[in-house]
Amino acid sequence: MTKLAARAKSFWEGGVKANTIIRGFEIGTDKPKGQFGTNTAPAPAELFLASISACFLSTFAFNCLIKRIKIQEITMT
Repeated sequence: MTKLAARAKSFWEGGVKANTIIRGFEIGTDKPKGQFGTNTAPAPAELFLASISACFLSTFAFNCLIKRIKIQEITMT
């Protein structure tokens, strides 16, 4: 099994904006205008929620693939 070393480095971009790099992928974050942001990217809490949803989805799909269960569609809410 492959190990995943999780590391993130965030850079302040002014106001409440940040840019974070994870495994070479850049993820921008911002806040809505009512929270001193410019609404140009998801808020960190929204990305946290998205990461939980994606984690459940990918874990479910991974287990289906291991058991050779055919997937037609998966949606997480």
